[in-house]
Amino acid sequence: GIIEQITKLTFGLILSLYLKQYGILYAVYGAFFGVLLSEIVCFFYMFLKFKRKNQTIKKSFINYRQIKDVFWGYFPLSLSGLVLPISACVDSFMVVNLLTFNGMQTQVSTSLFGIATGMIGPLINFPIALCGTLATAFLPTLTYKISKNEDVKQITGSTYLFVWFLSLPCTVGIIALAPNIINLFFPAIENIYT
Repeated sequence: GIIEQITKLTFGLILSLYLKQYGILYAVYGAFFGVLLSEIVCFFYMFLKFKRKNQTIKKSFINYRQIKDVFWGYFPLSLSGLVLPISACVDSFMVVNLLTFNGMQTQVSTSLFGIATGMIGPLINFPIALCGTLATAFLPTLTYKISKNEDVKQITGSTYLFVWFLSLPCTVGIIALAPNIINLFFPAIENIYT
């Protein structure tokens, strides 16, 4: 996870900055290509680490009942990951139309929606992504303890507590310091609050 994020950030920024001279579209392509490269680097890292330990997957290792249990256990988690993309899709249809319906010009409502999704959205989603990543990092330990029939209440409770104490200050801080954060990161749109 950490290697993937570091390579994604590094390759994405380098390629975006290099390809920016050819236009914004090429800079976006560079960022997407950085994500692809990070997945490739992560795959080879895990493959080499697996090979170094001389572990092989045997046919007897595959247990279809366990695969079914894992699928039905993680299927709800996968569905929960669709909530943000679906809500973003619904917002893209509704927000501009509702603002236009209430008397705002289409160009103004589109630009306000662009500011909300392109500038404000990443700031709001940063704590969510951070908490989600940290919670996901606990999954291997949780799976190991379940496979050994150990009690998982302590690690589950500590995970909830950790995510709660990380998300609560972020929420309060973003609400209380919203104008200052916007002025710091996006000074071009500071006139929204004036």
